[in-house]
Amino acid sequence: MKIDKMRKISLSSTPFYAASAVVIMLGIMMTTVFAINEYNAFNQHIQNIKTQFQEQYKERLKEEVDKVINYIVEHNQQSNLQIEKELRQKVQSAYTITSHVHDIYATELNNEKLQQMILELLRPIRWSDDNGFYFIANIKTNRFELFANNPAIEGHNLSTIFNEQSGKQAEELLSSLYEKGTDFFEYATQKPGFPQTMLIKAVFARYFAPFDWIIGAEVYKKGIEEMLQAELLNRIRMMHFGIDGNFFIFRKDGTIITHSNTNFIGRSLTDISDESGNQYGKKLLEAGLSTTNGEYIELTNIADNQQQNRLFFVKPYSSWGWIICANISMNELNKAISSQTVVYRMILTKNIILFLLLLGIAVIILLFASYFYSFKIRNNIDQFTMFFKKAVNEKIKIQESDMIFNEFVELSHLANDMVDDLALYEWHKKQDEIRLSTLLELANTHMHSPQDYYKFTVNKIIQLTNSEAGYLAIPNDDLQTLSIILLAYDQSYEYTCHIDEDNLPSTVIKSNETIICNDSEHCTHNLSPYRQHTHRHLDIPFYHEGKIVLLAGVCNGTQDYETSDVRQISLILNGLWLQMLRMRAETEMLALERQIIAVSEQERSNIGKDLHDNLCSHLSGVELLTKALAQKAGQECSTLAEQLETIRRFIKEAVEKARQLAHGLYPVHIAEEGIEAAIKALTLEIQQLFHINCTYTFHGHIKWADNNMPTQIYCIVREAVFNAAKHAEAQNIHIECRSKAGLLELMVRDDGKGFDTSLRYKGLGLHTMRYRAKAIGAVLKITSEAGKGTQVSILTEMLSSNLRNNPQE
Repeated sequence: MKIDKMRKISLSSTPFYAASAVVIMLGIMMTTVFAINEYNAFNQHIQNIKTQFQEQYKERLKEEVDKVINYIVEHNQQSNLQIEKELRQKVQSAYTITSHVHDIYATELNNEKLQQMILELLRPIRWSDDNGFYFIANIKTNRFELFANNPAIEGHNLSTIFNEQSGKQAEELLSSLYEKGTDFFEYATQKPGFPQTMLIKAVFARYFAPFDWIIGAEVYKKGIEEMLQAELLNRIRMMHFGIDGNFFIFRKDGTIITHSNTNFIGRSLTDISDESGNQYGKKLLEAGLSTTNGEYIELTNIADNQQQNRLFFVKPYSSWGWIICANISMNELNKAISSQTVVYRMILTKNIILFLLLLGIAVIILLFASYFYSFKIRNNIDQFTMFFKKAVNEKIKIQESDMIFNEFVELSHLANDMVDDLALYEWHKKQDEIRLSTLLELANTHMHSPQDYYKFTVNKIIQLTNSEAGYLAIPNDDLQTLSIILLAYDQSYEYTCHIDEDNLPSTVIKSNETIICNDSEHCTHNLSPYRQHTHRHLDIPFYHEGKIVLLAGVCNGTQDYETSDVRQISLILNGLWLQMLRMRAETEMLALERQIIAVSEQERSNIGKDLHDNLCSHLSGVELLTKALAQKAGQECSTLAEQLETIRRFIKEAVEKARQLAHGLYPVHIAEEGIEAAIKALTLEIQQLFHINCTYTFHGHIKWADNNMPTQIYCIVREAVFNAAKHAEAQNIHIECRSKAGLLELMVRDDGKGFDTSLRYKGLGLHTMRYRAKAIGAVLKITSEAGKGTQVSILTEMLSSNLRNNPQE
């Protein structure tokens, strides 16, 4: 059975069919383009009308909002001038007081007492509902002498505290004071206890030359600004423009603070919607929060069953956190657009009919022309057909050798080059992955010793370059000896050699350059430390501050070594060196912290000894003299004797408090009687001072690794107990100590109000406890929850411990 062949198009009819298709497609395209152009022209016309009206509305809204902002700025500037004037007067008063006291008592008192008198005179002075206060900074010592609103800042560095709070460099302030004698500025600072709340402060300062002081006054602007804001909001609420244009203002949280309709004041902007439920207030809030120079929004809302288009302009006033909004109706715009739409549709209909008529005539003419030329082409093809029939009968052939294409050979060369390039790209990509993995592991993996880091690095370098073996050499500080770590076939060798020996690391140091040798048969260097046949090698020095600190080498790579291998290995050596520097820094820091703790304890001991040996003895002598004077006065005046007896009682109490303070600073009873006796005395002290229940329990016998450990642990326990009594308001505190298998665990538990341990506190006590624990190698853990008390745990190693089962409380 024969299969019917697919009917094919005649070549001679192809021009006619092609022309028909082209004409039809061209007609469709032209019609589409014409329709699109007319439609775009219509939309452009409507858009021009809309744009013209909108630009007028926008310009009006922007002018009105700018007028309101200028009105606010003008009144705010007047308020700022009033604040500056008040601060100038306050600083002048403080300057006058300081000058007056200095002139009167300069000859009677030394500078230290004279300065202290002035500080105490200015400390309690407040104004503007306790928002205004004085501060004094000493330029010579670069520290705050007085900061009445926050005494904790007193004694701190002027540059650090001042730069952090005000954003104004202390050097700029000093320069301004030296040039002008005074300076005024404002800055934002966190509200005490509320780190998320920022308050604006106004500051005026003046230079006082006799003491080299900066005398300044600060005041919070919040109260003054609130009165000004309330007055401005009331005035803005009454403002209108145009036929129905009005203003309203809201905060960044969406709360409306002024509106022409008083029912909206106090409501959230996100809750406002029209009759159809469209929450257009939320869109206005988003626009106000996302702009700084103002943004226009056109919204459609439903009111009284009628659609209304209104144009809004929102612009923030960042100084007060306000967003000002003006709006106006756009009903006139909608009417103009509707009228123009009807007219333009009529014109568009006429144009389309005329275009289709002309297009039809053009299509008929083109089809007739294409049919005519198709007939001519058919006649020519019939002539060539008759010629080819004759050629077949006469056995005329075409040689296959003429069908050779060199282009395919060129394409094969290009394809092979592409494969080679792809393989090279994948190899470099693998190298980058190994290098990045190595750097990440060096930075994030904790190893026991530098040798572990060295072996790990050599192994990665071998893997990176696909080599058989590799080494890492570390010269000493004076470049006299080399410590070499060699890895080959999963075996490691470590040894030390002199820098003058004949080997590859020494050659690199002497030549002070990288060696790339891909043909070791012509290499003149000694190939040590490699212990196998070497046919190529790469040796790289790593510099730090112009000095060679590391050397690395690999040998017998599967491919020739290149400069890209040098770059990859150098980056890994850089990561290794940074890790070594970090390990050294951590070791030095730990030693320094322990030294600081030792010096601190020595100073505490000296102060405690001075209090106990000097002050207490002096006060005891005064008490005895007062007792003798009271006995003598009793014979002459009983009233005077009673007063002297009262003075004597106060002196005895002062002696006792000084001794308690001395014991706190210098716990000599720890060394003499042990930490158990010291903690027992601490519980009695807490019970007497705070009238709360404080107990302790000891299990086991303790023998310390060094003499510094019991003092540090006692100081941590004392700090924890006093924190629980003073700050946590605890009623019951229990101290428990357990020693077992060379470990000491000590816990302080209380039933106070607790605190959230996830928050970062700036108190000195917690930092000191952690610092002391770290210095003796102890683990400090603080567990607390608001309303459920606090537990402070200390875990450390002792030299030895013998258990006993008779706990003592």
